[in-house]
Amino acid sequence: MFSKANCPQAIWHCAEMFNKLVQPQSRNSLAIDMWLSPHEEDNDVDEDEPIGDESNFHGPTIRLDPDTRQALAQKLPRKLVPTTAARLTRFTHDGINYCIKDVHEGNSGVLGKDSQIPYCIEQILAFPEDVTNTKVQGLWFVVRRHRSPDVRIDPYGRYPLLRAKLWSTQLESTVDVLKPTEIDSHFAKCVIQWEGQEVAVVVSLARVRLDCFLNFKADKEPFRACKFRTPFENN
Repeated sequence: MFSKANCPQAIWHCAEMFNKLVQPQSRNSLAIDMWLSPHEEDNDVDEDEPIGDESNFHGPTIRLDPDTRQALAQKLPRKLVPTTAARLTRFTHDGINYCIKDVHEGNSGVLGKDSQIPYCIEQILAFPEDVTNTKVQGLWFVVRRHRSPDVRIDPYGRYPLLRAKLWSTQLESTVDVLKPTEIDSHFAKCVIQWEGQEVAVVVSLARVRLDCFLNFKADKEPFRACKFRTPFENN
């Protein structure tokens, strides 16, 4: 599209942003290192900051606060709840980058799988890789969920194909913990005024493919049926 001679100049100037947002080589999904506006630049990070992936969980050891331990106790047997963990600021899982809010606000916003509740990542904790009866394995995100908005009408409720919803800009006071497999995608957020208050429009950044096909019946007109599929579903 951008290489065509009749490409509008306004569209041509968006080529760089488009290329950053769409990376087909990244599991057919929208790139999660989201393009940042001039007033939301990635915070400067020390070169020695702890960054992890599936094969590297190394980071400084911290003691877990009571709220985080209580959240872990909701997911684990109490005897397995650890008192310390390695702290990371960034983590890559299946080619997707996750960060704590203090490093990159865009990459700290995630939607829970199935629930589609928006969360903000506050800590990334890694635990020993050896599994015993007394140790927990793997990586967990310590998150806070956005509060439900105090509004009468959500204007996006009428348009489910947009996959947008109003949420409060405020976060819950309690923390939750999520594993990477419990996350559906990142989300985009736009703060607006609605019904006299400040709310956030949250839009899922999960990529879907729209399959349209025609069904024919002998006694009826053909009708168009559409189905959404995620990149992980089989054809």
